[in-house]
Amino acid sequence: MKANKLTVIYNPHIVKNHEQLKLIIAASKKLTLKTKLITTDALVSFLNEKTKTRNFSKKILFLDKDIALATFLQKQDYWVYNKALAINYCDNKALTHAALVDTKIKQIKTLLGPILFDNEKMNPTSPFIKNIRRTFKYPIVIKDVYGSYGVNVHLVNCEQQAIEIINRTSGRQVIVQEFMKQKIGESVRVFVAGGKIIASIHQKHPTDFRSNLTLGSQGSLINLSKTQQKQAFLINRHLQLFYSGIDFLFDNSDQLIFCEANSNAQLVHVSKTSGKNFVVNLLEAIINDQTYYKSLEQNN
Repeated sequence: MKANKLTVIYNPHIVKNHEQLKLIIAASKKLTLKTKLITTDALVSFLNEKTKTRNFSKKILFLDKDIALATFLQKQDYWVYNKALAINYCDNKALTHAALVDTKIKQIKTLLGPILFDNEKMNPTSPFIKNIRRTFKYPIVIKDVYGSYGVNVHLVNCEQQAIEIINRTSGRQVIVQEFMKQKIGESVRVFVAGGKIIASIHQKHPTDFRSNLTLGSQGSLINLSKTQQKQAFLINRHLQLFYSGIDFLFDNSDQLIFCEANSNAQLVHVSKTSGKNFVVNLLEAIINDQTYYKSLEQNN
C-alpha cells in the first residue's frame, strides 16, 4: 500500500538543506503528501529513550551524514533513505572505492593513504610518498576522505606540495588519484532514485579543475547511453543506495570514469537548471518503494 506520509530529517547547519526543503515542501503539495520536517538537533533528546520515537512515518528521508543517528532510527524499525551502511560507503571516499574494487566499474587510479595520528609527519623517505612517486606522474589530485562541495580536494604539482598537504591532514586520511587531463573542470552527475535515473547533468567550470556547481560551474541536462546508465545502476546497487548522485569524470578516451558517489546529493541546482522540481521524482520513488529494505536484508 502506498504511504501518504513521510518524515524528513535534516541537518539545519547545512545551508544547502534549506534550499532543498523548499523543493520538498512544493513536491509534497503536488503529491498531496503529508510531510513532517524535523531537524537532527531535535532528535538528540530521544537517543536514550527505549520507546520508539513518536509521530514518525515508517519511511524517513534522511538529509544528513550522521551514520549513528541513521543506525539508531533503523534499530527502531524505520526505513531510512539512505540506509546507514550506504551513507557510510559514500561519506568516506576511500571506502567508496574499496567497496567497488571487485566490480567491473572503471575507476580512477587511486592510492589509499595511511591514517596519520597527531604529530605524525610524512617526508620524502616515507613509504607512502615513495608509493606516490612510483605510481603517478605529477600533477596529481589529493583528497581528504571526508568532505563535500569540493572542499579539501587539491590539485598538486610536485612532491613537496604533496607532503605539505598530506601533513596538514594529520589525524585524518587522504586518497591520491590520477589527474584526469581530458576535459579538465568537467564532469557528469547522475541522480538515481528507486532504481531509476531521474536526471543527468553535465557540469563545467571555466577556470577550476573541480566541477562542483557550488563552486560556480554551469550545468546542462544530458541523456546517457544505455552503457552509461548500466554503470550508474551498478554503482548504486553495490553501494546499497536507494537515492544517489554519482559523479563521473572523463578518461583519456573521452569515456566516463567513476569519481565518487553521494548519498545526500542536492537536487537544487539540477532543478533550477531544468525548471523542473526533481524532488517530486525522489519522493514518489520513496513512497512507492516496497523493496529497498527487503532486498538489503536478503543480501546481508
